[in-house]
Amino acid sequence: MFFWNFADIYAASVRINKLRFILLRILPVYDAGKRSVFVSFPLAQVIFRKNFTGLFINRVIIFLKRSYRRRRFFDLFAVHINLLYQKNVDTGIILWFTEFSMKKNFVIKKIIPALLLAFCLPACATKQNEEQDSGALSMTGVATFSGNSQGNRPLHGSPYGYEIWAAGGSNNKLIWYGPNQGGGAAFRAEWNYPNDFLGRVGLFWNQGRPYTYYKNLFCDFDYKRSANGTAGDYSYIGIYGWSRNPMIEWYIVEDWFSSGSLGPSTIGGTAFKKGEFTVDDSVYFIYQATRPPGSGNIEGSRSSFLQFFSVRQTRRQSGTISITEHFKEWERIGMVLGSNMYEAKFLVEAGGGSGWFDASYISFYQKDN
Repeated sequence: MFFWNFADIYAASVRINKLRFILLRILPVYDAGKRSVFVSFPLAQVIFRKNFTGLFINRVIIFLKRSYRRRRFFDLFAVHINLLYQKNVDTGIILWFTEFSMKKNFVIKKIIPALLLAFCLPACATKQNEEQDSGALSMTGVATFSGNSQGNRPLHGSPYGYEIWAAGGSNNKLIWYGPNQGGGAAFRAEWNYPNDFLGRVGLFWNQGRPYTYYKNLFCDFDYKRSANGTAGDYSYIGIYGWSRNPMIEWYIVEDWFSSGSLGPSTIGGTAFKKGEFTVDDSVYFIYQATRPPGSGNIEGSRSSFLQFFSVRQTRRQSGTISITEHFKEWERIGMVLGSNMYEAKFLVEAGGGSGWFDASYISFYQKDN
């Protein structure tokens, strides 16, 4: 006989919710007694996740389950494989129990699936929303994002978040390389003639605490980029973020997409030099600017706000950035960040053009004072 079990219904419901329903072909396996064996939940899940290593192991399990006397053992082993590759403990065990129960009792066969469907379908919808936020994951954990993220979005399985914002242009995107590659925050950004494009990955807080709460912050990085002249009239590569109370936008600039210097004429008409200091084997010029009312910001405010800049005078594409040292120097010369640190992310910003940025390594870390 041919059966549909709850795992198949679950997998199908996820695809319906994602508007990407693909009919799973349920391949019943028959033991020596011609009793049908249900395709287990991990099989449906590894297909959905494109985890082909898990898929291979699962097919081995189904082959071994042809021996009816050992079938329960391999059902449990299949759950363990599911936990290993998908980390879905509760659902894996519940569906294993359902699969076993449906063969033993006619009433359970009718009642339990209905109850579990009622409880799990809302979870399916939640799962769908979460995975839309995280992008389409490949076998290696790579996720591609396009379109404005509408603020910070978490990167699942990672302590980092990302944000992408673009005004105009087409095919602008951010490609995150996953939690287990390139330090966990490595990403690629591409833009195609936007008026402005910002792509960034890193730390997100917004917990009402000042920068001093987060000890000494550092970022290690290594990247390649497109040639000078591929990012419009202005561009920045480096550490970026906001503070609140008051709202301040800040930059630690390591590189940019032009051959000239980066200063008040590029930053904006109100920018002026506040000082300079040496850190990480280079001199940084410090600038302060004021953005006019109506400029884009994290609070949707129509008021003007300050910008702080540290601009490295010997540009580089790899190294370590001592982030907190900039905060301390700004404070020393009267440029005080807000009491609520919003974020600190690695940024690429382009004011036009068509180009790319590709980091092989980005990692943030903290040290005690």
